[in-house]
This record gives sequence, structure tokens and C-alpha cells, in this order.
Amino acid sequence: MKITLALSIIFLFIQTSFGQACGVYELKYQGSIKSTSGKEFKIKLPTTYYFHTEDVKESSKSIFNESKLKGAEINFIMRSHLTSVYTPDQLIELYKNNRDFIPVWIKTIEENGEEKIQFKKIPIANLKFKGIKEPNGLTEITIDLGEIKI
Repeated sequence: MKITLALSIIFLFIQTSFGQACGVYELKYQGSIKSTSGKEFKIKLPTTYYFHTEDVKESSKSIFNESKLKGAEINFIMRSHLTSVYTPDQLIELYKNNRDFIPVWIKTIEENGEEKIQFKKIPIANLKFKGIKEPNGLTEITIDLGEIKI
């Protein structure tokens, strides 16, 4: 009885620790911001959930993540929510077919400390996508936003 209980506990621990990892991938945004006045920048970009669902609420933390940038370079990596297993090409097709644009919020902090928020819709057709499957099995999707002028 003790052996059965111990094995059950071990099995449950393994299932909860490793059972949901299938289908998780990394989404990487890259690009730059061209500004004549900004000192610091924060950017708010869609998570993978944005591409996988039609129920989009701009205030949802699960759909958009915000990050402070180092300078004006965008290099933002996030993990996906749990999904089915897709190849990199299937994910890119899903991204291109489910949305017409990517919403981007840019918060600019000026020299005088004033904050300005600008909203941009970057058309999917203007983006460059790249997908790779690492030897360790991790899939990475890169979205190149190009140069965003504000």
C-alpha cells in the first residue's frame, strides 16, 4: 500500500511538472524605433494568445505584454501560452491568416519627463517572419517589425 501511494505521488508530481510543456514556443519581436525626441521607450506588444484567439481585449494582460526598451532597439522575447504542437511554418501561416495587423503601443518618455503614448497598427504584409526549430526541440518565431517611426 505504501509503495502504491508513493508511486502515485511521484506520478502526479511528474505529470504536473512536465505534462503541459508540449507546444510551448518562443515569440521574438525585433526592430527599432525612430524618434526625434524620445529619451526612453516602453513597448506593448501582443502575446501568442493574440494570434490564437478571436477574443481580443486591449486591457488583457494575457494578450499584451509591456517591456522597457534599452535604447530604441526592440528585442523582446516571450513564451507562448500552451498550444497544440505546430511547426514553425504552420505558426507563421496562422499568424498571417488570423490578423491583418499587429497593434503596438509605444510609450515615449521625453527629456522633461513627460510621457506620450502612441498607437500603431503594423500591417502583417509589412512584417518579416522567421521560424526555426532548435535541435533541443524548442520552436522560435521571430517577427521583424522593421523601423517604427514616431
